[in-house]
Amino acid sequence: MNKLSYDAAWADLVAMAKSNASVLAILAGAFLLLPNFAELLFAPPPNIRTLDWNGLRQMEDYYQENALTLILCNLPVWLGSAGILALLLDPRRLTVGEALKSGLRLLPGVIALNWLIQFLIVMGLLLLVVPGVYLIGRLMVAAPAQMAERIGNPIRALGRSFALTDGNAWRIAGMVLLIAVVVIIVASVANAIVGIVLSVVLPKAVLGEGLALLRSTIGAATALLSLLLGAALYRQLSPAR
Repeated sequence: MNKLSYDAAWADLVAMAKSNASVLAILAGAFLLLPNFAELLFAPPPNIRTLDWNGLRQMEDYYQENALTLILCNLPVWLGSAGILALLLDPRRLTVGEALKSGLRLLPGVIALNWLIQFLIVMGLLLLVVPGVYLIGRLMVAAPAQMAERIGNPIRALGRSFALTDGNAWRIAGMVLLIAVVVIIVASVANAIVGIVLSVVLPKAVLGEGLALLRSTIGAATALLSLLLGAALYRQLSPAR
């Protein structure tokens, strides 16, 4: 078992971001921002105020009504996320094209793993919150392990994540939640300030699209940070890295 160091993980995250800044910006724009923007335009999510069974039912109705649109918008997100992780973690030191091909080859497993993780964490959060927080810590490196070790079976990827996070689950969950709180505060401030500016400078006819683009930009930046954090945690916890 490797002892997780917050300082080392954060330093590694920053180093990866700096050394791959231009490539990550392009990939995040193409595969995270634009699909998210399209989703907000064609299938805007419901405003769910509480994470309870009523909120879960609202999300179920939303997914049923917009299933095709959501799949089409999320396919490039899944592919881009897998490609970014492969680019950062695959020991073969892939080019961007090779990283995306690696993501494409593993795409069915990537999609299945994404669904499994979301299902497990949401169910855990609904069960008095604590199990969900614990699962965040145990599953944070499942996707990075999948791409770094080219694991096609999503169940094996889950098992690999449990093995790597053994003894560090609460420390990982704590780091994730700490960063999440900071991100939420910064995103809320940016959304409020830029939203006010957009409402002043943009005509009403395109204000909705402008606000959707703002939300998509914040969402893409948050998703990229999550990928970098997962990659840094994997590198800290994997003995071979």
